[in-house]
Amino acid sequence: MKAGVATPASGGVPRAGSVLLVSTLLISIVASLANPQYGSVPGLTPFNTAIKLIDPAFVVLLASVATAGWLRRGREATPTWKVLSIGSGSLLVAVGCLAALLWQAPPYLAGQSLYFVCRPALILVVLCSWPGWPTNRVWPPVLVFGVANALTALGQSSALARVGRYNDADAIIGLLNDAHQQATFSYTLALLLIGMRHDRSSVLFRAGRQALIVLCLIAGFASQGQKATGALVVILLMAATLRVFQSRRRIRRVLAVAPPAIAAILIVSSLAAGAVLWHAMSLAVAGNLSDRLTRGRYRGVDFIGDIGAVGMIDDFITVSRGEPLTVLVGLGPASFGSPAALTRFAAGDVPPRLKEVFFRETMNETQLAGAGELRLLGLSAKTGVFGVVLGEYGAIGLLCFLCATALPFFARARTAEGARFLFWLKWAYAAVVVQSMLSTLGAWDNDVVMTVLMVGFAGHLSPESGT
Repeated sequence: MKAGVATPASGGVPRAGSVLLVSTLLISIVASLANPQYGSVPGLTPFNTAIKLIDPAFVVLLASVATAGWLRRGREATPTWKVLSIGSGSLLVAVGCLAALLWQAPPYLAGQSLYFVCRPALILVVLCSWPGWPTNRVWPPVLVFGVANALTALGQSSALARVGRYNDADAIIGLLNDAHQQATFSYTLALLLIGMRHDRSSVLFRAGRQALIVLCLIAGFASQGQKATGALVVILLMAATLRVFQSRRRIRRVLAVAPPAIAAILIVSSLAAGAVLWHAMSLAVAGNLSDRLTRGRYRGVDFIGDIGAVGMIDDFITVSRGEPLTVLVGLGPASFGSPAALTRFAAGDVPPRLKEVFFRETMNETQLAGAGELRLLGLSAKTGVFGVVLGEYGAIGLLCFLCATALPFFARARTAEGARFLFWLKWAYAAVVVQSMLSTLGAWDNDVVMTVLMVGFAGHLSPESGT
């Protein structure tokens, strides 16, 4: 490996992972340009829906080839994690199909919901079943995309500032489909960069890596994603604390380096962001959230009841009361908070017993303000991934989903440098899962982030990596 080239130092990722990663990045760029609200190429807007169909078609193609290769190779030892992932995923799909038949969910939207829930686990299993040769050269395209995305996001922020639109952070989408996804991707890449190995003699690479980390953090913060920012802060504190207390030497280093490092970061960030962007950032952290809490006229911790993820559990208990079958298999795909369900509700196809549950999700911001429901906004959205799975696939589906979601945390590294990358990869994945608990928007629905994370895990779980 050439000096100064970033790599997770695993045994390699199947080449199918490289192909999937590049295709996902290209699809994201085209989808960003075709965004109906903020895209810069209006001519692509009519193809926005068709563009999104490329990803599932490509993943299904990879899965078909991987399955054919597995059948051709005959019986072979299958890792326990893969058996659990395939078993839990298959049971979840079976439950979803049964519930869709019981509650007559639209087939196309039901398929969308199933793919949405299962995509990360499906990608990981497919990549770890792909025949062929491993490669470590999967990360340069991600780094190039990350630089281009961060510069684009900062350019959009600067353009908005020049016309006085400080609070229009939804338009800061970078090269992704919306601002929430942009913030999550930027923060995820910053965490992965911390873990990527480097040649200690390459001062230029180390300086470039650190500069890109700062650039990604500023770009993510510019999109004013409170959930992503909050998850990042929590994850960084927990991960840094764990790393520090693993070694007494690190404790001494932190005590010696932390004060000047913090001062340097603040100075560099202030100079790089500029006064206007810093003003927008302060609004993101304090102004917007404070304004939402004030508008809601909450007392103490009363606002917790209005958080969508909390409300989804209560709503599911209410609508499934006295119906044991609903508790077990849910209300069916595309029926309870998934993107497919919101598409269904927006078209007016709302199951009668759920009409009152998701009335906020069928209204735009102006309608919410007129109805006096403009309170926590995004935090009130009933789209948390665990609530979605519980509502649409029941208790059985939720157990299967939890099993498949937790499996990447059990990946192991064979080398010290691989362990460093895997440590931060797991924490980056944890940050996305934490965000998804509140809302899937920008987190679980982020194809770029999920592909990057699963490709990273595949390098440690594939047969070629020796784990």
